[in-house]
Order: sequence, then structure tokens, then C-alpha cells
Amino acid sequence: LILLIDKRYVDLQARFNWSSPDKRRPLWITLILLNLNCLFQYPITVVMWAWIGNQYDRPQWVVFTFLPLSFGCAIVGGLVSAHFEKKARKYTNNKTLLVDNL
Repeated sequence: LILLIDKRYVDLQARFNWSSPDKRRPLWITLILLNLNCLFQYPITVVMWAWIGNQYDRPQWVVFTFLPLSFGCAIVGGLVSAHFEKKARKYTNNKTLLVDNL
């Protein structure tokens, strides 16, 4: 998101042409996957708090269903983000792409 806002990366923005929907797709995929990661953890939290006194009666299918989904979204979102950052680093020829002074 810093790359979309910061004025110092105008040439990088021109290179990737983020005005087209195809170039913004990795950003949207990353944001959606990381939000799904959070949303998949809510049912687990509800089950853990609702059956706080008796952990043996908790429905285990909730944890076994939503925990792998949450992990999968986090892993795929991180891989998409890393791929996008690698692509941007390749263009800028820098070791770090982070903004120096915000």
C-alpha cells in the first residue's frame, strides 16, 4: 500500500501500471486472503469461549475445519505478497523496498 500512496515511486507505478485491474489483482488477492484468515478464526474463538467450562464437549469439527483454512489463507497470502515484492525489487534493483523515512 505504501507503493500506491508514496510519490517517490512514480516511476515504479508507471512500470507496473497499477491503474489497470490486472496489475492491482495481487494486492487485492493478498488483502482478501489475509482478511479471510482473520474471519476463519472467529468460529474457533466462539467455540472456545462458549464451551469454556467443559472442553470435552466442544465440537471438534469447528477447529479441524477452520484452522487449516486460516493457515492456508495466511500461507497463500504471504506467498502472493512475497512474489509481488520480489517482482518490485527486481525492477528497483534495491535490497529493500521499504520507505526510508515516513
